[in-house]
Amino acid sequence: MKKNFSIPTLFAFALIFASCGGDSASTVDAPDVVNQAKEGEEIMDTKKITNVVAEIYQLDPKNSSMTWKGTKKIGGGHAGTMKVSAGKLAYIDHRIAAGEVTVDVTSLATTDDMGDKAASLNGHLKNEDFLDVGKFPTAKFVFQKIQPIEDAKNGFNYSISGPLTLRGVTKVVSIPANVEVLDKKIHVTSPKFSINRTEFGIKYGSGLFGAVGDKVINDDVELSFDVMFNYQS
Repeated sequence: MKKNFSIPTLFAFALIFASCGGDSASTVDAPDVVNQAKEGEEIMDTKKITNVVAEIYQLDPKNSSMTWKGTKKIGGGHAGTMKVSAGKLAYIDHRIAAGEVTVDVTSLATTDDMGDKAASLNGHLKNEDFLDVGKFPTAKFVFQKIQPIEDAKNGFNYSISGPLTLRGVTKVVSIPANVEVLDKKIHVTSPKFSINRTEFGIKYGSGLFGAVGDKVINDDVELSFDVMFNYQS
């Protein structure tokens, strides 16, 4: 059952999918077409859409997480997790229309079997050499453009792109995702994908910034996410 919601402010720069002409669908940039409505009113697209109703889903933090993996140029590396602490999705006309997730970077923890050394590694990754969580405790990924993939292969039925903000730097990333719509839930998962950490100001150990030999840490960091959203009635 659909409820009438205004898109929250966090979706102001997200992409809105909506039905046009009944059988077809189109994509349009939200800043161009969405008049922010008062709570309880329908969202009006004055250019292409006459009546859009969004179903809002809230993140389920207990069933959501992000994984990470970093490697060295000459063998070795570390992997772990971070908690996804907040997020929302707007669901329109049987498709995800917009959304965002917030990652609690302070929750970073290695899953390597390191014994007493794990705490030291976690602390180093959180300090100013890497994530600098004292200044930048969260990261955010906004689902700005969400394209359904017809004849999806490898189990991924959407392409999601938008700004990823990490360590105070924002870059646009694009990743495939699998979106599963369940009873009052939406489950979104990604494959492993890579970002270049130096583009987000994380230069420690990079060969581009002076590290040599077995001290070089690869610039590409592998990420993946698994997030669950519950319907907000």
